[in-house]
Amino acid sequence: DNADIINIIGSRVKTPYGDGVLKDQRNDEYDDGIVKISIVKLDSGATLYGLFGPAVDTVLDEVSTKDDAREESKDPAAFSKHVMNTYISPLRVRCTSVYCIQQSFFEYLDLFSTQCAQKDITLLVDAVEKSRSVSCKASVDKKLSTYFEQAMRLEWGGRVEEPQAAFSSNSGVGHQGRSEMFFLTQEASANNVLIRLLSLLYCPRNDEKLNEWDTVAFAEPILITRILDVLQKFIVSERVDGHKIDANVWRVHEMGGKFAVHCTSFAAVVVNILYTMIRFSDDQFDRQKAILFPILCSLISIQSEDIRMLVASVLRKKVSVLIGIPTKEV
Repeated sequence: DNADIINIIGSRVKTPYGDGVLKDQRNDEYDDGIVKISIVKLDSGATLYGLFGPAVDTVLDEVSTKDDAREESKDPAAFSKHVMNTYISPLRVRCTSVYCIQQSFFEYLDLFSTQCAQKDITLLVDAVEKSRSVSCKASVDKKLSTYFEQAMRLEWGGRVEEPQAAFSSNSGVGHQGRSEMFFLTQEASANNVLIRLLSLLYCPRNDEKLNEWDTVAFAEPILITRILDVLQKFIVSERVDGHKIDANVWRVHEMGGKFAVHCTSFAAVVVNILYTMIRFSDDQFDRQKAILFPILCSLISIQSEDIRMLVASVLRKKVSVLIGIPTKEV
């Protein structure tokens, strides 16, 4: 391993945050194994610490390839631990770090929307979109979910009752130990960043901080695509899994939670979308009415009271204008 490290130190590497030079590597020890951390000096001047190996798509393929019956039959316990240390633990660390980076964007999105050139905004949108698409794929990978569950069982030290009770809670809907919790959270966060940034570029502003290029034309198709994708998947998931979840859980999940279900993981994104619709100009909403109105009707029966109240606000403030009814605040 040391020889491999020496050979690649100083080499050029690509990261989601730009190109750079690999300066060093270190091994961080955790209870469930060792994670190799790369130290990369980016061309931008920043220093990046993290896991910069194959993309998640490649990791998923490698896990499937390694899952060979002959190899596993030699020593199932050792094979499971190998998969956990080599793939699952690094994936959990990477997913968590990406989520934290995405959350840090919110403080600067308003600045980005008014000060950055179209080229820079495009790079940011493409990077967050890559995070969204990869985590979306991983969140529905049943084999990966099984590996995450096996890893959790290993971490529980072979005890059966506690993890079994955890995985069977809430009628069996997702538990935080499964991969869905990690990747749905990352996907929801990426969607939130995209929708917030694009809404700042698209919606009318109350100040004079306007960018020099046509942000509305750039943002509109991407924003509407994200809105439709999130709301359609949310509605389907709520119909399938909503009845399995205690109604009191919804308010908790609008600020984050512990159940890996699409509808609860994305409740905060839906709230963000509805606030964005309220900020649309009347002309912008009018252009999208044929797309948005049927979805708003489907959201009326959602269990979340906060979402239903926001739907009512959209209907009162936006749809009423289209049918010529004066808006009255209630």
